[in-house]
Amino acid sequence: RGGGVIGTCMTPEDVELAGKQCEEIGEWHNLLSQTPLRSGVPETRLHLFDVECQKPITHVRVNYFPDGGLARMKLFGYVTRGSLEGVQGELSSVVYGGRGLGCSNQHYGVPSNLLRVHTGVDMGDGWETARQLNRPPIIKRDPETGLVDTPLHDWCVLRMGCVVGAVEKLVIDTKWFRGNYPESVQIDCVYAPKGLGDGKGVEWKPLLPRRRSGADQLFTYGRDDLALEEGQKITHLKLYIFPDGGVSRVRLFGTGQGKIEDDEDDK
Repeated sequence: RGGGVIGTCMTPEDVELAGKQCEEIGEWHNLLSQTPLRSGVPETRLHLFDVECQKPITHVRVNYFPDGGLARMKLFGYVTRGSLEGVQGELSSVVYGGRGLGCSNQHYGVPSNLLRVHTGVDMGDGWETARQLNRPPIIKRDPETGLVDTPLHDWCVLRMGCVVGAVEKLVIDTKWFRGNYPESVQIDCVYAPKGLGDGKGVEWKPLLPRRRSGADQLFTYGRDDLALEEGQKITHLKLYIFPDGGVSRVRLFGTGQGKIEDDEDDK
């Protein structure tokens, strides 16, 4: 309102009106109690707070005591969307609530990076594991598949934003990984709309058979490349990389066919 002119401000009537509009949004809950801040100099400018909130949030109201200014406020959490029934697109994306749940190793980056919308900006923007220390000195290939004959692998589990049906395609991107990409990849899937729980008894099914990977490349697999059953629905993916290495993105495209319930192990 002040147009950036020093000395301008909201009138008492403006402040009262803004307060009424905030109350009309809905019931407000305390996220962070009144907390002292420090000076904005480099040594003390960053403030990190752990907060507990199990309810979905759409708006945040910041109260100053008594006044002053903030440069940035960032709230970290998971996206929760309403019904995605019938929505078509990249339903693995963080935009729809996709997230990484766990992995065997995360030397650089975390599994949730794989579900970001934008193209990877560097290797740290993906998921990479440490080199397997028990790699054999001589690498042998399977004469039938041409792939490295090894049981060594790492894995990560990815939760989709919703139940995905009518799968259209799967995309795996190794952008930026040139000397440290996995030799090959494999993806399994499961339909678990109530969450994976502790993981025991989960029956993973093959989605993408083990395939050769490559440096800094985009791999797109259509329905004919995937081991899809009639009417198959997917809630989680399990990515295997052989024997180790890094991947930038994993994207699953399809149609929303239901909601995935959160459990404590899905957070």
